Amino acid sequence: MIEEVVLPDGQSINCHYLSKSVASHLGWLHSVRRPSQLQNNIKQKTMYEFHELQFIEVFAEEIISSKTDYDVVIAAPSSHPYSERYKNGLIAKKNLRDISDRISRAGKQSASTSSSFEELEGEYHYTPGGDEGNFSSILIMDDVFGKGNTVLHIIRLLQKLGVPADAKFTVAVPLLAVN
Repeated sequence: MIEEVVLPDGQSINCHYLSKSVASHLGWLHSVRRPSQLQNNIKQKTMYEFHELQFIEVFAEEIISSKTDYDVVIAAPSSHPYSERYKNGLIAKKNLRDISDRISRAGKQSASTSSSFEELEGEYHYTPGGDEGNFSSILIMDDVFGKGNTVLHIIRLLQKLGVPADAKFTVAVPLLAVN
């Protein structure tokens, strides 16, 4: 599915997703971001893990079926492996240029535990490849879209380093948990 989402600065971008329900098996991805909820969700974790390969397959097909050509894909840095797995599943089916190795996170703060966009300032670091001015369509992958802080930080980093102002950004997440 695809839906327009609003980032913290008010701009809207398209978002590919599989589910909007934190009660679904994909809700495990939301629970991982909130350690206080993990104990209550062992069954959800088991069900997620049982279906994960199927979710990755369906997710890749969802993005491919949109018939959008992306110049590059970038996975948000995370302490969890989920967005990386979904990105790799997509790349296995569609030849996309992966620039995820250019971005890192300091590790002090995460979007799920921050209360504001400003708290994440300086958390993400990007090593330029010198080709950012050639990007016109960028797919940003993450595990969950909540407030949009991570996505907005990645967009601003890329724009600061030469991605054209009219470049199209799209986010892809298994779970759209707008809060």
